[in-house]
Amino acid sequence: MIKKTILGLVLVVSLGFANQSYSDLAFEQYEKGNYQQAINLYLKDTENPNSLADESHYKIGFIYNKKLNDYKNAFKYFKLSADKYNIEALVELGLFYSLGKGDIKKDYLEAFKYWLLAYDLTLLNPNATKEDKDWLKDNLRILYKENKELISKKVAQKDDANTFYLAYMWDLCIEGTRGDTEDTKDLIFCDTDTAKEYFLQAKNLSWANYKYIEIASRLASFYRPARKGEEKNMFENKENFEVLQRFILNEYNVLVNDNFPMANIALAMLYIKGDIVEKDLRKAKDYIQKAYNSGIKKVPLDIWIKYNLDNVK
Repeated sequence: MIKKTILGLVLVVSLGFANQSYSDLAFEQYEKGNYQQAINLYLKDTENPNSLADESHYKIGFIYNKKLNDYKNAFKYFKLSADKYNIEALVELGLFYSLGKGDIKKDYLEAFKYWLLAYDLTLLNPNATKEDKDWLKDNLRILYKENKELISKKVAQKDDANTFYLAYMWDLCIEGTRGDTEDTKDLIFCDTDTAKEYFLQAKNLSWANYKYIEIASRLASFYRPARKGEEKNMFENKENFEVLQRFILNEYNVLVNDNFPMANIALAMLYIKGDIVEKDLRKAKDYIQKAYNSGIKKVPLDIWIKYNLDNVK
């Protein structure tokens, strides 16, 4: 399951205080059981424009949720963190809605929404573990099972959000099982063509367009001609690959212009991996900076550190 014990994360910004940030001081108070003092210091940390405010908001939510049993404030701060695309906070909001925790009424579709976004961000995060991905994937399937009647073809065709959820379930098993195991066969089988159909029907959602581009990216990798030093790809098709390559770059940039921040991360990873486009760490660095400035903090920072982008000139 996604780890909830990140309260000790050391932020990159030092604010004085014997080289300690407010976040460091807050964690010291947390360890001593001084939870209100810890909350106050984490709140001070969020006032610094250079801090990872989403992390501090998540930690405040964690304290309210796990230590003070104040679910109203826990939800409030998890929501502030989730609005900045914090994966742990997105997971917690999904739990609130799936369990009907505190004053929050059970709403499986809301839980579905938050866990889908957490799953997509987890796929982009180089530090995410298989355990993280599997936990989210399994719970998404459980939620689908709870909503089979609502997330149906008949209903979905009249609603962008439900159409998107349905498309996602047709596509989800691409990242794991192929839909033929005991725990998934009663849900839905992999069918990329059906996924594409429903993602297109939900075209008013930037998220649906983003997922459609992901499918195109997988197809482009399938057709990609072998490069120097690689074995020949028996499925290569230069014409199809180049058409898909242009489509992917164009559509990601459309999403960037529409202020869909995950598109910047996806473009950065294209240039880091060098599969669909030639590897270019300078471009990757630029897109990661844009993603960070747009509001997503943790995943871009993890990518920045993982691929040593600070040294890219």
